[in-house]
Amino acid sequence: MKALVITMLNNKLSVASAKRCIDSAKKFNIDIDIQKAIVPSDNPYKIMEDEGINSKNFKNNIYSKTEPSMCCFLSHRLIWQNVKEDTLVLEHDSIVVSPMPKININKIVNVGKPSYGSFLQPHPKTEGLYKLFSKVGGYLPGTHGYVVSPEGAKSLVEKSYDFAEPADIYMNNKRFPEIEEYFPWFVEADDSFSFVQKRQGCLAKHNYNDNFKII
Repeated sequence: MKALVITMLNNKLSVASAKRCIDSAKKFNIDIDIQKAIVPSDNPYKIMEDEGINSKNFKNNIYSKTEPSMCCFLSHRLIWQNVKEDTLVLEHDSIVVSPMPKININKIVNVGKPSYGSFLQPHPKTEGLYKLFSKVGGYLPGTHGYVVSPEGAKSLVEKSYDFAEPADIYMNNKRFPEIEEYFPWFVEADDSFSFVQKRQGCLAKHNYNDNFKII
């Protein structure tokens, strides 16, 4: 299985965090490659316009900043466009906390522990693959850890033209009923800063504290 960590190569915080992610995975014999992130200087508005992607759902969001949120979505989408095998997708603030289990990937499987807000309690009693369960709203509990197959990636790209929005909200089980979730999660978000979220969005993060940086 291929594994990628989205990294802002022009930002020292992002590069350092991605290295920590890679090092955490090595403890469990998982090799991770760097995936160059789309950043505001790449002009996400133009990328979306050129690709024929409707960008209206990124505007006037109380939780996330417009351009960084678009860049985050486009960074994930760039991976989806190039998936040729089952791929573990991570973000720079992800860490791997346990061995990666053998998962029978259908299309999309969340493997990341929810990083913000409330989520389903109690957890499933047994290890295994379930329908996406952790968020009552049916969306991904953050995009810091998921596995996508070529078929799943194709579906994510196909619907992105008309329905693009912040990546975790875009990946919901109403739009993609095939999304599954593996428990126990083997990826967590160990975040101390955010390029994407506004303060309102950061307040819901489990790691938010007085030292959390909104950049």
